[in-house]
Amino acid sequence: MRNIARFAAALLIIGAASGSAAAQQPPARRPPPEVGVGFTKFSPIYGDYVTDSMAEGSADLRVTLPFTPRFAFEAIGTIGQRGNEYWSRTEGLYLMQIRQRLRRTDSSPFQPFITYGAVGYYAHVAQREVRTPQPGGGVYTSPARKFNEVEEPWATAFGAGFQQRLGSNVAIRAETQFLTFFYLPLGMRFSTTVSIPLGRYSTN
Repeated sequence: MRNIARFAAALLIIGAASGSAAAQQPPARRPPPEVGVGFTKFSPIYGDYVTDSMAEGSADLRVTLPFTPRFAFEAIGTIGQRGNEYWSRTEGLYLMQIRQRLRRTDSSPFQPFITYGAVGYYAHVAQREVRTPQPGGGVYTSPARKFNEVEEPWATAFGAGFQQRLGSNVAIRAETQFLTFFYLPLGMRFSTTVSIPLGRYSTN
């Protein structure tokens, strides 16, 4: 009986010590929201899709909203432009995705991650007035016009990257993503951005 009591007392002491140690460990910290700006390049895989010729370099704008220490929702938009003497097209991709950090805490300044989400396409097209001489004389005039194109986010994106903190107020981020439309590959997206936290990064 006395041995049982001693054993029980020892378990209580060990449990109390474990609980005290766990209480002293700081909980995982949720990173601050971020805004990002940088450069992106889309390398299309040619097929029957609107992004076939979208190979110009583009600006990259991002908002990151963490909802747990490792997971964050991100909204990304790219802005590029191309054209010729007859038309100009301002276009880009818009992404709604989840960023999942591979490390459980943000104590390290180097943070690898993966991303997965949905992708859509938009464009604003401006066509200039075109005058075409006719064989019998006269000129046929095709009037100038403007219109918008929007592709709903049915495509998907899967990727990986890393973010390197350069202090408590800035970080550099690089990532690569593979875009598909169901089973059809669309291309690869590469981006490099500067991240600015709305607050401060942890440096512990």
